[in-house]
Amino acid sequence: MLLRELFHRVLKENLSKGSMTVLNNKKLVATIADTLRDDAMMNPTFFFGQAKAIQKMDDETAAKWFLEKIDGMEQAGYHGVVSSRDGKNNLWIAQNYAAARDSWEDITGKMQSVLFDYFLLKNRNMLDPKHTEIMSFKSIRELGFYMVTHYASQLEKLRADIIKNAKFKLARAALLVDNQDYKVYVVLNRLGAQKLAMGALWCTGMESTNVHYNSYTSKAMVFCIFPKNPEQFKSLKGGRNIEGTEKYQFDAGGPWFMNIADQSVPKETVRKRFPYLYTDLVHGLESKKPELEDLMNNLSQDPSLSNDPDTKTLNYNIETEIEKLGRFVQGGWMTDEERPPQVAAPEEPAPQE
Repeated sequence: MLLRELFHRVLKENLSKGSMTVLNNKKLVATIADTLRDDAMMNPTFFFGQAKAIQKMDDETAAKWFLEKIDGMEQAGYHGVVSSRDGKNNLWIAQNYAAARDSWEDITGKMQSVLFDYFLLKNRNMLDPKHTEIMSFKSIRELGFYMVTHYASQLEKLRADIIKNAKFKLARAALLVDNQDYKVYVVLNRLGAQKLAMGALWCTGMESTNVHYNSYTSKAMVFCIFPKNPEQFKSLKGGRNIEGTEKYQFDAGGPWFMNIADQSVPKETVRKRFPYLYTDLVHGLESKKPELEDLMNNLSQDPSLSNDPDTKTLNYNIETEIEKLGRFVQGGWMTDEERPPQVAAPEEPAPQE
């Protein structure tokens, strides 16, 4: 008896608060277990190769298996967004499943996207008052039906914005220079290029194709410069008025130096606007070489990044990239002038007593 109690105590470890509420309801646990065993027998392909094992589980072990999977889906979220925490919806999910209003296929195939939509609207007070309590819906299927039929137009833009923001958590770029004039970043993956390109027309930041990003980043490091006191930019391109805050993208593969309208900036303008850019960049790369190499190496081996073309990290030889930057000086875009040392302000005399 003691061994059995210890076994079930271990089973309950690491369950969410919501799952514990379900597990403490013995009648519900028995019903979940019966439904789960029937579902696994009828639809074994949806049970991660564990359909036969589920048939042999006692009620509490089967319910624990069910709840662990629900907790795991909640923690994973949808497109990196967690809709709710600590198993808040697990009683609702479990009751619907026990009543056979939802199947395991519904839970694994629809639940995350449906809850994602529901909480996008709920957290923004965009639901009809009669839809604000999730317990009023009798199944995942019913909740999904209302999301599609009542809220499709509101959800379209919300989904796009939220998913983009979630993806940008995996954007990678490194800050190389940060002084009184500007910040300069080097792009380390495609999402990093897209994030830095927001508000600009740079083809390396296009979401629809990675052709240009791959082409430019394969030839040289791609940099983005953000002036500390940016000017407002206006231009006409392709019949469109382009307005925005000044920033630039450049690389030594061409070399190229482009404004936010993706127009080439005149060499003289770059030299006058950023007279110390070349030497600032070289010093930045030299001083941060060890940490930058470690960063690129570690990120390139990170399985959460390396298996997706959008998150896969670029890996450059720093010394080679410094040599390439010389093309900007040779071509007349930049000077090799050193930034003057900052003169310390004179100390004020101590006040007389």
